[in-house]
Amino acid sequence: MTKNDISIVFAINEKFKVPFAATLKSLLDSNPHEVLSVYLLYVTLDASDFEKIKEIFSGQNGSLEFVKLNSEVFDNLPSPFHLPQAAYYRLLIPLLIPSDKVLYLDSDLLIKSSIRPLWDLDLEDNYVAATLEFTRNWNPDLPFNKEVGYVNSGVLLINSALWRKENFAEKVLTFARNFPKLIQFADQCAINACIDGKVKLLSPEWNLQAFIYERRFKKLDVWTDEQVKLAKKNPKIVHFSGSLKPWHWGCKHPNRFQYWRTLYGTPYRAYLPDNISLANILRFIAPKILLEKGHDLKNKLKAMRFK
Repeated sequence: MTKNDISIVFAINEKFKVPFAATLKSLLDSNPHEVLSVYLLYVTLDASDFEKIKEIFSGQNGSLEFVKLNSEVFDNLPSPFHLPQAAYYRLLIPLLIPSDKVLYLDSDLLIKSSIRPLWDLDLEDNYVAATLEFTRNWNPDLPFNKEVGYVNSGVLLINSALWRKENFAEKVLTFARNFPKLIQFADQCAINACIDGKVKLLSPEWNLQAFIYERRFKKLDVWTDEQVKLAKKNPKIVHFSGSLKPWHWGCKHPNRFQYWRTLYGTPYRAYLPDNISLANILRFIAPKILLEKGHDLKNKLKAMRFK
């Protein structure tokens, strides 16, 4: 590994192996000339998945390494909502990856630009660089630096050297185990509680979360209207955050078609939405058919009226 190489870490489980394939493919497509050292943290994967992931990475400058974890490390950690135990894997990155700086990426992203500008950021004395969380659904009793804000852990530029020096991962794991009722979003809440404001904030286009497309989204005070407009128009990293993903039937995220196009370029191209069924298809198309017939009937009645 040379000084200019970019160290990137993913953490996946069986459930997220297909979305991860699209995320990895989008990363490689957007960074064809970078030398990438990619590490994949996992507990269990099928033998065939190793070959498929290697096939996606083939032709890219750099290296791909699979890092098997012991699941017992994550026993007794709270995992509410749709979040799996794998959400905590990222906390071990500084202990497993021999680099002073690492870029962690979730497995439900689309990388749409070069990550070099993000990688080249000076972290100074901060634990991470991250984007603020777009929602406000954390436990109101969660202790975190309100002046800095609550960050999303889906895209983290990690100061591994500082994490190791201050034993930060152990602090986060201890908080999660000791205060499970304060944990709404697994590792994310625990990181925010322990980070004490030592974070370099990224603009929203580096982690464009799904909530920004919802009507109830309210712009955070730290962003200008222009920043939000630019992020939506030209995101650098799209994050399919929340429980409804492009691989779920009925998802209406504006980047859902790009997800499927990207996935088609991988060995997982034959996969379909998780909950696709004849009943769901009928539920989707029936209202449109009825609406079209209703318009036709209305037009016919109008025509009869003016004859």
